Amino acid sequence: MKPITKLAVATFAVIYLPLSVGAVPYQHPEISLNGIWDFHPKGGSTRHDIRVPSFWDAPQDYGYPAEWLHMQHGVYRKAFELPETMKGKQVFLRLESVSVIAQVFINGNQVGAEDSKGYLMLQLPYEIDITAHLKEAGENQIEVWAWGGKSMIHGSDSQDKLIEAEDFPPDTKIDGRFLFPFCVDHWDGRRGITGDVKVIAKPTVHVADVFVIPNLHKNGNPEDDEISIRLTVANHDLKSRKILVRNRAKQVKGESVKDFEPLTITLPPSSTMDLVIHNAGWPDAAYWWPHDPQLYLLETQLVEAGATVDLKTTRFGFREFYVKGDHYQLNGIRANLRGDAYEFSWHEGYRHGPSTAPVFSTKELIPKMQLELFKEYAALNHNMLRPHKASAFNGLYDLCDETGMMVLEEAPFWETWVRTDERSKPYYEAWVKRWVKERHNHPSIVAWIGANECWYGATGVIAVQAIRSMDTSRPSFHEDPWGPVHHDDLNEPYEGDEDCRHYTGGYPYKKLNTEDLYGVYRANPRKPTGEGESLFPEGFPLMDSEGKLTDKAAARGEFGHPNMISQGQWISAVCRMFRAMRYAGLSDARLYANWMYAFDPIAADIPLEWEDLTTPGIKPTVLHRPIINVFDQSLPRVRHAPGHEYYRNSFAPVAVFDKEGDRRDRIGVEPLVFGAKEALDRTLVIYNDEFTGGRDITVRWTASAHDPATMNSEELSSGEFTIPVPYGEKREQRITFALPETIPQWRWLHLTFTAAKAGRQLFSETNRLGALGAAPAPVITFDPPMIDLGKARDDTAKQWHTVRLVNRGGGAAVQWKIESPEGIRFKLTEGNLRGEQDLQFQIDPAKTPANSGEWIITASTQANATQLRIRLNP
Repeated sequence: MKPITKLAVATFAVIYLPLSVGAVPYQHPEISLNGIWDFHPKGGSTRHDIRVPSFWDAPQDYGYPAEWLHMQHGVYRKAFELPETMKGKQVFLRLESVSVIAQVFINGNQVGAEDSKGYLMLQLPYEIDITAHLKEAGENQIEVWAWGGKSMIHGSDSQDKLIEAEDFPPDTKIDGRFLFPFCVDHWDGRRGITGDVKVIAKPTVHVADVFVIPNLHKNGNPEDDEISIRLTVANHDLKSRKILVRNRAKQVKGESVKDFEPLTITLPPSSTMDLVIHNAGWPDAAYWWPHDPQLYLLETQLVEAGATVDLKTTRFGFREFYVKGDHYQLNGIRANLRGDAYEFSWHEGYRHGPSTAPVFSTKELIPKMQLELFKEYAALNHNMLRPHKASAFNGLYDLCDETGMMVLEEAPFWETWVRTDERSKPYYEAWVKRWVKERHNHPSIVAWIGANECWYGATGVIAVQAIRSMDTSRPSFHEDPWGPVHHDDLNEPYEGDEDCRHYTGGYPYKKLNTEDLYGVYRANPRKPTGEGESLFPEGFPLMDSEGKLTDKAAARGEFGHPNMISQGQWISAVCRMFRAMRYAGLSDARLYANWMYAFDPIAADIPLEWEDLTTPGIKPTVLHRPIINVFDQSLPRVRHAPGHEYYRNSFAPVAVFDKEGDRRDRIGVEPLVFGAKEALDRTLVIYNDEFTGGRDITVRWTASAHDPATMNSEELSSGEFTIPVPYGEKREQRITFALPETIPQWRWLHLTFTAAKAGRQLFSETNRLGALGAAPAPVITFDPPMIDLGKARDDTAKQWHTVRLVNRGGGAAVQWKIESPEGIRFKLTEGNLRGEQDLQFQIDPAKTPANSGEWIITASTQANATQLRIRLNP
């Protein structure tokens, strides 16, 4: 067959005529090649079973040989037959993701990736025309050679070891510099065929691509709203074809329908043609909003001699996200982005904080788990996510479209200057263009991020330019373009649409407990400002014997350190810094890998059995201490950690924050002490980051005396006010109150805020301001006071569980010790309690108390004692 020739036609005016769609839309038959493949490690003669998709360097998740963890390459083989429904059609092989590079052969013939020397590039979907190399009768052989490159050993301390050995083919390098995108994968892994594989048949004439581009003219006025459509139609026939092209847009949930003028084209043999519908007026389209994500389906129909030869349905949303001065706007309303890295690239051995804390790894990419985990992410009041390192699962973008979650779509390029140079430019450009083309119709994607921390090299600029060659309807930029040494300079020229920095407060958390909270972050007055990564939890910080925070940290993955702050204290400190980002007016405020600490892991290994390995998604054989559980009803679905509520409040769209209270350090500081009749003056910061519901926010505040021993509170003063806050902005309001002539002694002074709009309460938070008269006496307690571990399992004895020991009273440092019966082993049995501490323990099911099935553990100080009950059903 002759090679495809690309043609273009001029744009044309649009007249709306009815679209008569055939009774049965054309269906593209497909077969899944997911399942068990033959696998030859390092390309050798030894054959193993391997699951496709999976990660060969996650042997603990799939039962693969342990030595595969650091294997650099392997060969996959699979046989398949062409069904009758595909014969006579144009047949394509679809590979959703490989890493780091791969070559594909069909019946011994190499196919695909013509723009990258025949190598499929990392984490990209490829749809390869394999028609010319197929047998219509009998078996067809597919072979994939995959190279994974370098490997990282994650140590128990912060010193990780990079295994330098790699065996990329010689033609992938020039002067030792790798030509193709090779970025985070050398650090985190994810090697092999890591996405779904299937074979798809299409008619010889078909719609190859559709890009729907709304244009709201950046004014919020629907009267001048327009839409453009870019189409690519392919003819793989050896003769010319005369085709009628029709387009109709239908609202998914509603009655809105829009027809576009039909167009007749003549496709030469073996060619593609680009068509453009320019600026068709659409003044009554339903907008896509985070609170109301309206969607449309564009039906593109190809008709020949009165018969439908192809029908492609493209889902899109009518919305416009753009830069206006120093901020973003969505459909004419200011939009402030609040989120975290939505990242699932790590394996079990890769730790940030304690190894008993949550960690998101490749196992969480199971689609069924992702649906539930995404709900938890949204429930934390994130309105945006960043699929860092291209670690999203296939259905993520559809899910975001449907739920209104905004996405900053990021290319997985990182520190490329250390391994590439200008000669890699055409391959980075090819990567970016394929990436943008794959995702450009998702309304949830509001901006493109061309690179991450590609300091001092050309990659970031190359990527942004390539994005703009494909799509100018969204903002585009690259993150941390100059590196940390330039963080104090806002005057350097940069062509990106956002000034996005990383670790403005110092890496990884240098200003975690700063007294200059409102001086850490500042906004660029000329363009939207972003904090793309902040507060990286390598090892949790350590405190000294007096309960003060030090500049030292526990080793990465270490747990049970007697001086380490708790997971709850970490979340409290991190979110305090995030509140400072919001106060500074950052348009794009993100933490880095911190939302996981709003949860506790499920302390179990869950074995999995899969009935059908051909269905989409990865299918590991076991889940190690997952955060989300959708498989075992005897275990919790999810476990929220103590910091969950504070995290959720910090990201709340409608919120009231105590400016003076947030400025105060949260870890290791002596409490303020207030006296009778003392006047207090507070500044409240009220946020309205919604797109609907009105601007008037009613705030009620209550000051109360709280007894940590009884947990009872007594109201001392209260007030209420209503303040107008424009969408996307904040307002400050001072409140004053005086303590009564007689105040309860040995109590904490609490200040509670609620915020409501149109009668709906949207926010509530209680903060401790200090002590009344004097700090209360120490009161220690277990949180929770009772743990039910359910039924004993095969892995029960090896699991580590966590309970928090909390001092609800005063005292910066309180000595404690634990008495526990036989069968319970605590990592620490005594120590110096500074606010709160995570205590890890293991249990021996063989020593479960015979009568009650319950252990009683006692923790005591000189002031009081408390008990923990642990129940296990043997």
